[in-house]
Amino acid sequence: MKELVSVIIPAYNEEKYIHRSLGSLKNQTLQDFEVIVVADSCTDKTEEIARKYGAKVISVNTRNNGKNRNIGAKHAKADILVFLDADVRLSKNYLKEAYLAISKGYNCGRPYYYFEDENLISKHRLYLVNKLKIAQFPHTWFVTRKLFFSSGGYSTNLGNCGEEWEIALSVRKQAKCEVVNATAHNSNRRAQKMGVAKDLLNTAFTAARYAVGYRLLNNNPPNWPDFR
Repeated sequence: MKELVSVIIPAYNEEKYIHRSLGSLKNQTLQDFEVIVVADSCTDKTEEIARKYGAKVISVNTRNNGKNRNIGAKHAKADILVFLDADVRLSKNYLKEAYLAISKGYNCGRPYYYFEDENLISKHRLYLVNKLKIAQFPHTWFVTRKLFFSSGGYSTNLGNCGEEWEIALSVRKQAKCEVVNATAHNSNRRAQKMGVAKDLLNTAFTAARYAVGYRLLNNNPPNWPDFR
């Protein structure tokens, strides 16, 4: 009997952080799921750690998050797909809430997003996304297999930055989206590395380049910085 949910985690040298996602999955109230870690060019212990948690590991060498998420989806067995960043900690009810939402007739959705940071501006940088329940999927989201593949999956033209915005546009016409009563807490590693102000400016600049350069002006995909 196949699992109810397939969780897909793209990972590049995430040995310091992948325990956040895998550990929070272990504590989920719904336990009928599989975990697929798509390990991209990893030279650390990411794959070893993932296997210890019981995840299926697929080793690739693409350096492309869109491709890696699509690869994970093609190997998934369940009819509900959950895409999850390696450094995100989930509330224990997330998978159950996702399953219940799909059971009620929704075909995609997400939790409320937060950053684990003592700086309130950084912690609540996605306040409006949460407050207005915008269909954006930066750290994790869930979707039916049917909707994901009918929408074409993730773009493979955007490298490692911007594919989350593109998938939200791709599914929008067919989407019946629900924001479930669960949370996802992203690590603040980039803010720790470069400082909160610079991290926020980089995020805003990247979003502007995507929206104006790629979507509005139809320019070729920009040479995105690799933030992984």
